[in-house]
Amino acid sequence: MKPYEEINFPNGFLRWIREDGMYVCSLTEEQMVKFKALHEAPRTWVGLTDKQMDEWTPEIHGVIRSIEAALKEKNT
Repeated sequence: MKPYEEINFPNGFLRWIREDGMYVCSLTEEQMVKFKALHEAPRTWVGLTDKQMDEWTPEIHGVIRSIEAALKEKNT
């Protein structure tokens, strides 16, 4: 077993050290919050484009836009 475990992020990795049979991280909670904020991309809503909507019949455009609006509200 390795003496450490690594978590890969897009901009680097976080290493957890093994001490007394457990993996521990020496970062403070404040440092962890800052670290997490650096590596979590904010989620922005991206709806269907007009070109994508053209793939559906015009009769269901209203239904699709209603579903999009509900999802956008739930995920923002």
